[in-house]
Amino acid sequence: MTRQRMVELLEIEKECVRRNACGECNRACHICDLLQDDTELHEMYEEVIALVKAQEPRVMTLDEAQTALHNDTVVWAELKGKLICAGIHMDGTDYFMMQNDDVLDVTDFDSGEGSEVYGKQARCWTSRPTDEQREATPWA
Repeated sequence: MTRQRMVELLEIEKECVRRNACGECNRACHICDLLQDDTELHEMYEEVIALVKAQEPRVMTLDEAQTALHNDTVVWAELKGKLICAGIHMDGTDYFMMQNDDVLDVTDFDSGEGSEVYGKQARCWTSRPTDEQREATPWA
């Protein structure tokens, strides 16, 4: 199912809810111009839910972090016990400054010691986590 079709179905469902809320609906769904195939609606809901869940912040694996940092991808970095860095990208450098002026050197991730550092002292998130999400996510 395309994203365009998912948006169309959501707009149709929104109009259905609006009509019902405004008293314009007689609940004769079988003759309504908004009636859609249940199978298609179910598929759309499953895909939309998956898309929304995929946007939730999560800690990246070391491989994901290395790839993202070297491809100039925006990430959120965190040092253990320190503030999280604003969503930034490498911009051709090998380090980034944290909000509290600590420095995270990503060359540590590429060295043989990367697995010693990543997940234990530093980690990257796919998007900005809440304080609650950070606190609830254990360090390696």
